[in-house]
Amino acid sequence: MAMQEAVRAIVEQIQPGEMFDSHLVIDLLIRDFSDDYLRFASECPSDRLTLTTHQRIGQVIASLEGELVERQNRQSRSLTIHNTLGKCALWLRV
Repeated sequence: MAMQEAVRAIVEQIQPGEMFDSHLVIDLLIRDFSDDYLRFASECPSDRLTLTTHQRIGQVIASLEGELVERQNRQSRSLTIHNTLGKCALWLRV
């Protein structure tokens, strides 16, 4: 499954009107689509692999804007995959 399809499958599980952030999508990708996540990360030509991969996942979420999501004018603060607090994009499921 391509990353676009995996992200779409996750976003479609979120109820319209609910807010979510990029960290949630990343966590669910790792849990439910781990092979796709690792394949996507392996295609990343960067020595900052995690950061660049997660930025690219944010771009995939953004590609659904107007159809399934709407980016909010503020950021979310939630746990990263390293179990630290981090800021990331906040989305509304439309």
